[in-house]
Amino acid sequence: RERTFKEDVIEYEVVHKSLVYVLERALYDMRRKNIKARTVNLKLRYSDFKTVTRAKTIEIGDTFTHFYPIVKKLLDNIWQRNVRIRLIGIRFTSLSDSLQSDLFDFNCEQKRIKVDEKVDLIRNRYGFNIIKPATLIE
Repeated sequence: RERTFKEDVIEYEVVHKSLVYVLERALYDMRRKNIKARTVNLKLRYSDFKTVTRAKTIEIGDTFTHFYPIVKKLLDNIWQRNVRIRLIGIRFTSLSDSLQSDLFDFNCEQKRIKVDEKVDLIRNRYGFNIIKPATLIE
């Protein structure tokens, strides 16, 4: 899942908000397909078309609270001030069927999973943008 900006962006807050949206959207798509991931990849493309990617492998999951701290740290580690960003993207690898992985996942965030399931039901009924993380509200 990627987002290309209409105009190159230099403000961290704009890039961060886009990252939150892209992450939420990618995780929603994964949960709809009953897929979980172990590896998250962050992609930044600068205005000169130089592309930087970073990845981190962690315990298997499919929730925002599971992946957000990792993705934010990846962004913070490659963030360069005064360099314009053209595109931001998230990709998941090391995928596994959600039902199969639950058999072996004893540290499952049951409460967050239930919240995400309810949020997904609401989004399925009223559209993806009906519920947003607070950082996306202006």
